[in-house]
Amino acid sequence: MFNKVLFYMLVMSEYLQLFQRIIAVCNKYATSLPQLATFISRLNEAAEVLEEANQKIRANSLTATLADLDKERDRAFLHFRYSIQAALYSAGSRDRHAAKEIELFIRELDWSMQAKGYLQQTALFNSMLNGLKNHSKVASAMEALNFLPMAEDIQNQQTAFEKAEAERNTELSKKSEATAEGAYPLMRSAFERFTRYVEVMYDLEQTPEYLDMSKEINEIIDDIMAQAKARATRRENAEETVNESLQN
Repeated sequence: MFNKVLFYMLVMSEYLQLFQRIIAVCNKYATSLPQLATFISRLNEAAEVLEEANQKIRANSLTATLADLDKERDRAFLHFRYSIQAALYSAGSRDRHAAKEIELFIRELDWSMQAKGYLQQTALFNSMLNGLKNHSKVASAMEALNFLPMAEDIQNQQTAFEKAEAERNTELSKKSEATAEGAYPLMRSAFERFTRYVEVMYDLEQTPEYLDMSKEINEIIDDIMAQAKARATRRENAEETVNESLQN
């Protein structure tokens, strides 16, 4: 009923985004499925523990370099967003339709994602970039409007920011992971209890809301896992490039 989550592949931002989005879906069904209240509460508690760990890390990781790189990825995104808005008023109906397709996709994520905190913005940008490339209608609209260079600009700025952030956090990684490691088992346990309960209740009652909710959650799981796999691929490619340069 629920797709598999490869928790070992997730970093903190992906853990947080996964739980925040799942909780949002659960809250939609809280009225029709009041028996979920206890499980939603446990999911919230687990997410709050990790968010506290994240706040401690953020307090030690805000540097001038990161702030400058963040401004650059904000610039790239705003350039893209304003270009979408301009295309909505294009003389050609085809261009207007393509712009609308992209606008709706961005708004579903967060139209003002550049204003979010570092962690959430990184997760949203990665989700957006993945969708711009892999959602067929959105990808076609991007190509029709020749917006691919703007997506590449955002990707380049995002990659630069993530690299700098990773380097800055190297010295803090042991301490931060020690703090976060206490939250990860709590989150996994809360998630596994929730999914088992939903699966059992659906088998017993065949309530359609359980199935509808599981489908929405599976879409979130697929999106987060796609982000994690893409990040792992980028890291592997970067390592291969470094190794090749050392050999030459």
